[in-house]
Amino acid sequence: METRELLFELANPVRYDILRRIAEKPRHLTKLAVLVDASAPEVSRHMERLGAVGVAEKNADGKYTIAPVGHIVLNCLPSLEFVSREFDYFSGHDLSLLPPSFISRLGDLGAGELRSGELGNIELVLGMLRRAEKKVRLLTVESFSTPSPDGGSPLASMQERLDYRLVIDKRYNFPGTGGEPPDSLRELTRRVPRIPAASVVTECEAAVSFPARDGKLDYSAGFYSRDGRFMRWCSDLIEFLWREGSRITRTNIEC
Repeated sequence: METRELLFELANPVRYDILRRIAEKPRHLTKLAVLVDASAPEVSRHMERLGAVGVAEKNADGKYTIAPVGHIVLNCLPSLEFVSREFDYFSGHDLSLLPPSFISRLGDLGAGELRSGELGNIELVLGMLRRAEKKVRLLTVESFSTPSPDGGSPLASMQERLDYRLVIDKRYNFPGTGGEPPDSLRELTRRVPRIPAASVVTECEAAVSFPARDGKLDYSAGFYSRDGRFMRWCSDLIEFLWREGSRITRTNIEC
């Protein structure tokens, strides 16, 4: 089976809709015709083509159902769908620093809302930090020097009251300390040579933005969601980099 053959068959919107419907549960031809708004003969022809490439089949009850390999195919498509939907955004951004396993999981971000405007996105992140009640995971190249409502530093207040982790790259400078982290943050921080994205995850929401094609993190546009899969993708990326990162000591700080 050539990839182009499979994609050609699924490029037809009716066939793709049929495959999704029978993935939910086996269905009779007449029911499928109603669901996809097509005639029974049309659906029959589409099913023949889906059957020919091995992603659909008919069971002993005469109902059409998805084949095991069809489930694999459907699970591989969300990433392509997400990139296609946000094609303009991804055309202007570079995801090459992401670990390959996270590129293959980009479909997990499909529930994300693309938000534009640098000031608005910075305020969004600061709002997330203020709303957090249990945990915060941060992946960033910029310092959060904007004071919290009580006049203190958001980072300082978070590390005292939350399950908190911070992953930074060598360009990060801690605010108010000449670039060096306070002692209270050393064990809560890991450094990597270069971060592939900026992300914030709390117990109930997450946001992520990617570098522009010039390699600089683009805070003027990014994705935000409260969806569980979206949050898990962001959290998993930060945890992966946390494990790969080095501890912050007084001898390895780059100011």
